[in-house]
Amino acid sequence: MKRVLFLIIGITLICAGFAVATGKTHWGYSGHAGPEHWGELSEEYAVCGSGKNQSPIDLSGMIEADLEAIKFDYKDTPLEVVNNGHTVKVSYAEGSSIEIDGTPFKLLQFHFHTPSENLIDGKSFPMEAHLVHSD
Repeated sequence: MKRVLFLIIGITLICAGFAVATGKTHWGYSGHAGPEHWGELSEEYAVCGSGKNQSPIDLSGMIEADLEAIKFDYKDTPLEVVNNGHTVKVSYAEGSSIEIDGTPFKLLQFHFHTPSENLIDGKSFPMEAHLVHSD
């Protein structure tokens, strides 16, 4: 379970720049606004056309490893919940973070995708949660 959690958090860290975009440009998961076209939709999404590790991705070929535990420092906070048409986004007040290999990452927000945005060994799931962190 720790390995999967680490991978999901890793994906979130990789995707944070895309995930916190304002959403002014329409994007989707199929057709002319689908993932293969995200980099063409606006300058704000240009990295989606040149990046190598942005969502959606298919996690495969996992490697067993002994990793340092993620240090969680999440605080109780009032939440701001918004349905932006693509996801239900929950903004988090400042003060919560995780630490990975000595580097702290602030928790900015979390949001959900249904069905899952990413795949594991080619398999989609009914829902996926992204915890968006930034260093």
